[in-house]
Amino acid sequence: FGDIAFYVEGSKQSILKAERIVLNAMQRMSAIATKTNSYVEILKGTNTKILDTRKTTPGFRALEKWAVAIGGGVNHRFALYDMIMLKDNHIDFAGGITKAISMTKDYLKEHQLDLPIVVEALGTTVANESVNITAQRAQTVTKVMFEDGDLVIPNQPLLELSNRAEKARLNELNINLTEARRQLERIRGLAKQSAASEQLLDEQGSRVKSLLAQREVAKAILQELIVSAPFGGRLGVRQVSVGSLVRPGDVVTTLDDLSVMKVDFSVSENHFSSVKDGQRIVSTSVAYPGQIFEGDITNIDSRIDPRTRSIRVRAKIPNSDLKLRPGMLLQIKLEKKVLSALVVPESAMVPEGDEQYVFVVNDNNKAIKTNVTVGERRPGWVQITSGLKAGEKVIIEGTLRVRDGSAVRVLDIRGDV
Repeated sequence: FGDIAFYVEGSKQSILKAERIVLNAMQRMSAIATKTNSYVEILKGTNTKILDTRKTTPGFRALEKWAVAIGGGVNHRFALYDMIMLKDNHIDFAGGITKAISMTKDYLKEHQLDLPIVVEALGTTVANESVNITAQRAQTVTKVMFEDGDLVIPNQPLLELSNRAEKARLNELNINLTEARRQLERIRGLAKQSAASEQLLDEQGSRVKSLLAQREVAKAILQELIVSAPFGGRLGVRQVSVGSLVRPGDVVTTLDDLSVMKVDFSVSENHFSSVKDGQRIVSTSVAYPGQIFEGDITNIDSRIDPRTRSIRVRAKIPNSDLKLRPGMLLQIKLEKKVLSALVVPESAMVPEGDEQYVFVVNDNNKAIKTNVTVGERRPGWVQITSGLKAGEKVIIEGTLRVRDGSAVRVLDIRGDV
């Protein structure tokens, strides 16, 4: 025997009449769920979701959507009321995209619908600070002071290049400078006794200053032979070893400040007026399914691209756990309006044709079948624009066993509408 789906009771005639319809419905649902699951299994482990965008059978929408979910897929939308979609014919009828959006807003205002307008975009992460560590002078490596992936602080030494000639040159200059200063003091004493000319004193003073300048140059060259981290962050892969000959421009390793990630994305010109500095964004990555990364807009470009009619926006996302890395693709959502309305769990909805109903429990503990108008949908939740009042109790489980006027016993109240 297979799994028992349900038990039925009734007269033989009623059961026989309904049997074929029920079996056909189950067979269609089984086919949809099985086909969906076959795709899901093929893509298993790839962090990919199967999105169903098919047109559903009239009067059978809810069951087909349910079958997709049973098979492990995701429904693109439940019905046409899930979102406002502007197509080419709508835009042409309105006389352009600007007028189409304006007419849509007027419609929402007229019908008192407070639907959120969400801007979606794709963005690429960039480190807060990023640089290729290179040498400034051509020389052989004598000491490596880091390993792959090390966390470093600002000015931490990473590499030391051969510096014997530079050290010898600095030592020579220090000796010459000491002797030049001794000679300067001797000539200064003779000048006070008028035994040496002022010209000789000036020449010796200039010699001391020249040696001081040469010593500073030697110190700078010696410092350039030590490669240091310009800021704190995480190092990349080490690309040199002791004895390697490095030249200016050769990459020793990479350094990225990952404590904060920048993400650049483009927003259509239509939404430009709604984008502000400091505005909150939420983003997701396929690398971390279900996890949300929040950030704030920090900069809006000064120019709109004339080819794409879009503007570049930059946001910063805190990354203290270092989960995000440069180059990752993020799906970004920027909410322009906040949804403020009555919402109920999606399981409370009872669809009948084109109508939507819920069962409201009155003061006499009777289930009253109530027609409602549905607005925006979110995963697991439905906005109710009319038909319900705040505080009313709605049955959210077992609606298939409830009939209009049925007596109910309330066992659990999870919250008001």
